[in-house]
Amino acid sequence: WNTTYSLNTKVVETEENFSNYLDIKHCILVPSGGVGIEILMRLMKVNSSSVTCNHIRHICPATPFSILRAGVAPIPTNPSRNPFYLPSSIFKEASKDNLVLSSHLWGYPEDIRPYISDYLIEDSCLSFESYFPDGRHVGTLGKAGVFSFGCLKPIQAGEGGLICTNDDSLAREIRIMQNYANEVKITGSNDVKRFGLNGRISCLSSAIICEQLKNYKEYVNKVRKGVKNIKNEIEKRNLPLNVYIPKNYKIEDLGFSSVLIEVGPNIYKKLLIELSKNGIETIPTFFDDLFTLTYFQKDILNELNKKQKEIYLSNFLDSNKYRYPERFISISRRWIANSFMRKIFLNALYKSLDTISG
Repeated sequence: WNTTYSLNTKVVETEENFSNYLDIKHCILVPSGGVGIEILMRLMKVNSSSVTCNHIRHICPATPFSILRAGVAPIPTNPSRNPFYLPSSIFKEASKDNLVLSSHLWGYPEDIRPYISDYLIEDSCLSFESYFPDGRHVGTLGKAGVFSFGCLKPIQAGEGGLICTNDDSLAREIRIMQNYANEVKITGSNDVKRFGLNGRISCLSSAIICEQLKNYKEYVNKVRKGVKNIKNEIEKRNLPLNVYIPKNYKIEDLGFSSVLIEVGPNIYKKLLIELSKNGIETIPTFFDDLFTLTYFQKDILNELNKKQKEIYLSNFLDSNKYRYPERFISISRRWIANSFMRKIFLNALYKSLDTISG
């Protein structure tokens, strides 16, 4: 189960299987998605001390903490008109000092195709088996992509993550850093010439991940079939809501780690309450709004240098008036893939809407 002393391990097999699945040159398993983000930030900031990274503001705190541990300033950013997309200006201004982390939430890809650059990382932790309209898998367009196998993730192994990239040099540096910067497996040298950390994963976790990968596409296709069924039922009954499918995407493109139902703001809160009463748990569509958390309001400034502070504070002030749209309800896909569970969900939905309409 230990990856340190063996060359032919379940880790190697799992990495190779993911490379084939994603059609990408390098896949490197790490302990978590957060560790994957930290490693990439450390490598991409090079020797600069004033690097920032824009990311969407409604995200799990694990994301900005991973960025911050690398000495990069996380910049929580208001989305564009589409609440799941960063503004195009953020991508256009990306540079070696202004990195961008795109987040593909709930299996719905952020369409980054016009903005691909060497300063873009894709957070694909919630979007395995999600594709851009041109058929490429999320995580494979930017400098690197990160996946996670922890709680709530598409493939679950308790913990675990993966970095993928087509950049040979970057992949080499990742493998060195993840083994306390010991280069013996890469160059044959036992010398340590740079910073390193424990970025390895056990063969036990790898085996759990590897087995799920074998049947994952089949499972997601069941979810997609269930989404089509629910969409048809909603349209047939002319209900005041719809299954959210982003512009230019098809159901077959989406990984659906959760299914988003789009409703009018006039019934949003009422429907959440009624669904709960009828036994349907929902998932917060947007993670924590970082600017409402005490640490990100003030204490984070103690970790930033002068230039990073100025950028962070300017962004904080510009973000004050933003409010998230109350129209997306996130439904666990466990209600969708199985016909029996889907029937329970639809009956609860009909009952909830009947109660709201009186």
